[in-house]
Amino acid sequence: MNKFFSKNSNFPSLIIIIVGGLISVIIASVLQSGWPEGLFINLEYLYGMHNDGQVTSARRLFEGWEFNNDRQGYPFGSSTLDYPKADVGSQVIIKLLGYLTGSWVASLKLFFLLGFFLTFSSSYLASRLLGLSFSSSILVAFLFTFIPFHFLRLNHLNFTFYFVIPIYWFIALNFNSVSIMKAIKDSGYLKKILAMLVIFFLSLFGLYYTFFGIVIITIGFVASLYGDTSFYKVKVFFLTLSLLIFGTVAQLSPHFYNNAVNGNNDSVGSRSAMESEVYGFKLMQLILPRQGHRVEKLAQINSLYSGSTPLINENITSSLGIFGAFGFVFAFFRIFSSLSGRINGPSSTSLISLIVLILFLIGTIGGLGSLFSHVIDPSMRAWNRISIFIAFGALLIFFMYLDSYLRNKVSKKILVLITTFIFVIGMLDSTVPACKSCIQAAKSTFESEKKFIEDIESILPTNSAIYQLPYFPFPEVPPLYKLLDYQHANGFIHSDNLRWSYGGMKGREGDRFFKFLAKESLSKQLEVISRLGFQGVYVDLNGYPDKTILKEISDILGFPPTLIRGDSPVVFFKLNNSNNNSDLIGKSVEQIMDIAQFHVDENGVQVRYDSVLDDGIDFRTNGIPSFVKKITGLSRQEDWGRWSDKNLADDVTIEMVEPLPKEFKLVVQLVPFTPNVNKIIDIQIGNFIFPVRLLEGENQYKLKVALDSNTYHKIIFKIHNSKTPKSLGINIDTRDIGVGFVDLKIEK
Repeated sequence: MNKFFSKNSNFPSLIIIIVGGLISVIIASVLQSGWPEGLFINLEYLYGMHNDGQVTSARRLFEGWEFNNDRQGYPFGSSTLDYPKADVGSQVIIKLLGYLTGSWVASLKLFFLLGFFLTFSSSYLASRLLGLSFSSSILVAFLFTFIPFHFLRLNHLNFTFYFVIPIYWFIALNFNSVSIMKAIKDSGYLKKILAMLVIFFLSLFGLYYTFFGIVIITIGFVASLYGDTSFYKVKVFFLTLSLLIFGTVAQLSPHFYNNAVNGNNDSVGSRSAMESEVYGFKLMQLILPRQGHRVEKLAQINSLYSGSTPLINENITSSLGIFGAFGFVFAFFRIFSSLSGRINGPSSTSLISLIVLILFLIGTIGGLGSLFSHVIDPSMRAWNRISIFIAFGALLIFFMYLDSYLRNKVSKKILVLITTFIFVIGMLDSTVPACKSCIQAAKSTFESEKKFIEDIESILPTNSAIYQLPYFPFPEVPPLYKLLDYQHANGFIHSDNLRWSYGGMKGREGDRFFKFLAKESLSKQLEVISRLGFQGVYVDLNGYPDKTILKEISDILGFPPTLIRGDSPVVFFKLNNSNNNSDLIGKSVEQIMDIAQFHVDENGVQVRYDSVLDDGIDFRTNGIPSFVKKITGLSRQEDWGRWSDKNLADDVTIEMVEPLPKEFKLVVQLVPFTPNVNKIIDIQIGNFIFPVRLLEGENQYKLKVALDSNTYHKIIFKIHNSKTPKSLGINIDTRDIGVGFVDLKIEK
């Protein structure tokens, strides 16, 4: 490495990186926008990506930060803290680009193109540092930068920022280098700190890439122990892993804190180990031509395979390209020849081939990744994404073999011809020409969406709220008829000051409110949103089997849609709403539901009936009495009463509208589930705790309560033992049941 820097870390090398990076950006732009349009980057519209969540994220970053936004999920707000993400590096870059350009659209487009510049740069540097010739390093850099993955992942934009992968490979392959270890050991504190910052920086670009990076670094370290077991190397390895893990945990800490404060939200980011079998790749997908290949016969080979075999999904992005596929095959021949005792080819390809083989065993369907998901953590499921790591290793192998056979054996002219041939064939194989009709269609759709939302914004007061139909959860849900995931976010991303009902995190109170409201009649829905000050209704007919809802809304309101989008079945009704509830931001969920006069809990709409404290609570009756503000921790109503359910809340809490009397007799009729028979539960009011031993069957328990001068609104039942009927083999019920509630009275 020192030799490289002494000879190559100079102005010409910097020029190569800058020129090569800029050429990559220009080629990428032309491939996306066509010739000659791609020479002039238009920052006013996106490439053909649909709103995949990253678009929404970019808009949120443009307005502040991604975690919270009051314009989505209004009036409850929208928090993404339930969703674990470790992409702070990408988010900071998008945020910075948005700040510099004044446009979230430009920030996303430039982010995508910047990925080409950075990937070329890191690929070239890593290749040179690993001993490849100048021409081979250039070829690796271009072919890795323009691998099919880069374009096919446009709708998972963060994954196109894979410039960190060559750096991970460089680290992994140099644990076996005595000179590198010595150089690190002998370097000054400033260089060591800089190296640690670089490693920490790598962890900021995605949980998957960090995890896969740790995998190849670990393989490289373990393999190096066969030749050298120095304690310093061990320290370097564990320090590297610690920095990567610390960076990841630091990024996930807001998610962990949110879970600790607000409880886990199982509705978001829930993964099944079974999915690891679905989202692995197949050997054929690595070596077959890319999807939509520019050569029709090669495209047909891919189409035939994808159309006639199962488990085809995002793993179609796994193609290594022609020279990556050759390198992948070389890796297996290298392993086989080593096992037979016949060593051929460059010595460095041995470790690279081993890593490629292990990565293949991890990423393939039914491989080690599936074992990890089933035994350790199912949240890692899309193992096909490791293919981009395989791609760089495969390219290194191919060009190391090429260098070993061509070095000092051919003239410079022949070398130039070979390099040019590989570049042209490799680039033509990995890329496809721009589809100008597709580009125009995407641009027209984008401009139409924007114009429609701007028209809505022009006829409404600032900060007006808009109710969106149909109800659609956020995020990660299947299509509803023709309404795609995140498509409801079009209103949010194209407006500057309008507030939208879509975008509240599914599984939380705000989302639950709109979910159950959507089950009410249209007249009821319009009545409720009117109380909340909504000024319009946005209807996307893609989410309905027909257009009858338009007539229903028009009949209720007494007028037709105010605006109709010409190129899509989307309409807008402006409401004549005089309610002065235009700003509910900052109000609690209960306050909002009080204003709406529509209350929901985990079990659905809270039906309220008129009653006084002396009447008590009959848990066999549908709804809750008017003197009760809120009940949490109870499951659905059944004929005999309601079970507690720890899946909903740790305790059963009954909160009164008015303070509890200072002295009263609490009479409660309970039925213990099997684990709580003859066990004690605690009934807590403020700091007063009343233990109650539960007898088998339905029994009435009476407690004399004398409180101090403070005011108390809550009666909390702390139930210490609960089980699911499924775990006891009773039935398939997964509720975490402890105690059944039949009746409760407060006798003064």
